[in-house]
Amino acid sequence: MFENTDIIDVYTRKQALLDKAQFNIDTFDPKIRTDKGIKYPVFITDTVMNIVRNSARISGDTVEWILFDICNMFTCYAKNNRNSSEIKFLVAIKYLNRKNNIDVKDICLYAQIGAMDFDDVSPVITIMDHIDL
Repeated sequence: MFENTDIIDVYTRKQALLDKAQFNIDTFDPKIRTDKGIKYPVFITDTVMNIVRNSARISGDTVEWILFDICNMFTCYAKNNRNSSEIKFLVAIKYLNRKNNIDVKDICLYAQIGAMDFDDVSPVITIMDHIDL
């Protein structure tokens, strides 16, 4: 479809990882995804990482535990959406409410199954926050 001369610029996953715009959850613990039966690498965006870190900070849960919960919920939804490369799913996240009490809310995340990069078609899962436009 495109020739190399048609490409103006490329922002690679490797650059996104270096910029901390994405995170490979295997760097925390590969069992987070493999224990849930996810065979492809899972990446999360910096926005999701901020949600995870904030929840861990106020709840006392570990980042790894929250990432495991996200992978668990992704797996539950993915089983019902086997023919889709895009999956919306809910995860219960702890946060501080206006009264400074710990509360729980469901957040909608969006997973996209696609290529590792523009020059590497091996499959990966990228999880990001979901905003209806």
